[in-house]
Amino acid sequence: SYVIEATEVTGSSGGYLADNYVVTFLPGSYGVTPRPLGISISGLPTKVYDGSTMAMLGVDDYTFTNLANGDTFVVIATDGQYNSKNVLEANTVTVDLNGTSVAAFGGSLLSNYSLPASATGAALITPAPVSVALADQTKVYDGTTLATVAGADFAVNGLINGETVTVRTSDGLFNEANVLGANTLTVSLTGADFEPNAGTLLSNYELQTSATASASITPRPVT
Repeated sequence: SYVIEATEVTGSSGGYLADNYVVTFLPGSYGVTPRPLGISISGLPTKVYDGSTMAMLGVDDYTFTNLANGDTFVVIATDGQYNSKNVLEANTVTVDLNGTSVAAFGGSLLSNYSLPASATGAALITPAPVSVALADQTKVYDGTTLATVAGADFAVNGLINGETVTVRTSDGLFNEANVLGANTLTVSLTGADFEPNAGTLLSNYELQTSATASASITPRPVT
């Protein structure tokens, strides 16, 4: 706080003459309180699904409000938390703040401000891409390009540790119905072809829409 001391009255206006009065000066004081500082997360921080709620932020992910002219600060806190680890539910990130979370520049004083306890803003988690490998396939010539592929012949790669997804038995197509031309087999996949285990959400992954493998058709024995 600051002490206010008046020592003199001067001036005249509207018939007022200072000489006509005996003025008693009473000391006063005024205080300067910290200015509330607004900090929010901006720019829609986004990460690829990794099975956690952790968020990594940079100085450009924060917006300041209610700054006095000329004051400059940056948030140096980098660790935040999503409100959910899952793609469909994650929509905000929150960062806890304290006196060591913010740095001042150009003569600005953090002591002139009161910090919020946290900063929050909109954020996204995008699905993690996965790939589907298919084991080599073979069948005996039957005049068609059709093939039935066992679920055990598929492998889903790129899943987060502890999560598993299997592929159901599916229909595939050889590139050629004849023995001499057939060398690949392709299976078209939809979400219904994938089976997640408990604790795994298909919505957290960008699912592959087809799988291709080397393949062959062997001659059909005749008698």
